[in-house]
Amino acid sequence: MRGDEVAVEFVARGRLPSTPEEWLGLSAAIGVMVATYVLVQIWAGRSVAKELDALEARLVAESSQFKTRWPAQLLWQAPYAELEAEAERSWRMVFV
Repeated sequence: MRGDEVAVEFVARGRLPSTPEEWLGLSAAIGVMVATYVLVQIWAGRSVAKELDALEARLVAESSQFKTRWPAQLLWQAPYAELEAEAERSWRMVFV
């Protein structure tokens, strides 16, 4: 019997493996799936972390520019659009 036929029979039976070879094959398959999942999570986590770090740096730079243009004494004179943009940046920094 070929390996793929054994696999189909195993899946079709719907029972637990009965031989050591079946347990070994099942364990190897689960191990490969878990290792793949972990590696993808590590890779994706690093990619997302880099993107979030870049976003945070941009938001901090834009906020710093706003604070330079409108110090605390002149903040009441700032245009509404700029105040709104600064408030949005501040909220985004909270959640980044």
